[in-house]
Amino acid sequence: MSHSAAGDDGTAATLAALAAAGTRKVLGFARHSRTGKFLSAILNVVLLIAAAPLIAVMIAWLQLKSYAGHFFHRLSTEGPLNLKKARRQHLVDSVRFAAQPEHPALAQSATTIALYIKAGKYTSEEVMRAFIRQASRVQTCMNVIKDERYALAIAEAQAVDAVLRQYRASSKNLDELPPFFGVPCSVKEVFAVPGLRQTGGTWWRREYRATTEASPITRLRKAGFVLFCVTTIPELGMWYETLWGGGGRSSNAYDHRRIVGGSSGGEAALISAAGAPCGIGSDIGGSIRMPSAFNGVWGHKPTGGLVSNAGACGMGSQHSALRAGMAKPLCILAPTDHVL
Repeated sequence: MSHSAAGDDGTAATLAALAAAGTRKVLGFARHSRTGKFLSAILNVVLLIAAAPLIAVMIAWLQLKSYAGHFFHRLSTEGPLNLKKARRQHLVDSVRFAAQPEHPALAQSATTIALYIKAGKYTSEEVMRAFIRQASRVQTCMNVIKDERYALAIAEAQAVDAVLRQYRASSKNLDELPPFFGVPCSVKEVFAVPGLRQTGGTWWRREYRATTEASPITRLRKAGFVLFCVTTIPELGMWYETLWGGGGRSSNAYDHRRIVGGSSGGEAALISAAGAPCGIGSDIGGSIRMPSAFNGVWGHKPTGGLVSNAGACGMGSQHSALRAGMAKPLCILAPTDHVL
């Protein structure tokens, strides 16, 4: 009796093992056989073809909404005559600036400005005020600044000058100070700067203000930079031009009919117009490199993961795929042959 029961148990175990082996064989066929791989590839192609029209419609809708928002925003806030007048005046100012900048720092690199501030040739406050005046003038016709902290930046620049006076009075080594101590800096709007807007290029975040500080911003401050504004981006930081319904289009300094690229378009355009000596952007597929080329400035995308993007928003918000990079001007604002 016990022998028969044992035999039945052995038979059942054998059948279960055979069934499991058969199941694995069937599943293995689907995963590893040539036929299974071919059918899987065919299914992927069919799904892609089916989804393509939907993706195209979504992209077209976003672009149409952006252009419509830009048109009505400019029409309601500036009007065609005022906008045309502002652009004409900007071109006149461009010729003047190309001949003689208001302050020498406007045509100098961040490295040179830092050396002159430490040497006492410039004060941080005078440099900051010069860039704020230039950025304000640029903003009237190029629309490249999303939000500003001018008053706070001037106060921080004054604090820098006070520290420098103390160092000189006590004969301390100025090399102990950060390398870019007191140098103005602008920032792409995707990075959180406490108190400033951080929309990420989305309409539902258009009034959102950051309450924390992004990691790249903290690193800039430690290097001695004084932040004074955040610059425009396209919707979700996705496009190769800088335009979205909540703020309109950013214009190129050399010809206002031309775009500034994206998604770090506002940053590159402000630097090209000498509104900032340097700035920080972000890049996945060209968002630093394309605006740099469009605006005649230098831009660099470092190795992925080298620079933290904690505290950024937009596409890829908290992921290491979003890389930060610095840009500095290689040219100053030049006159254009086109008057709008």
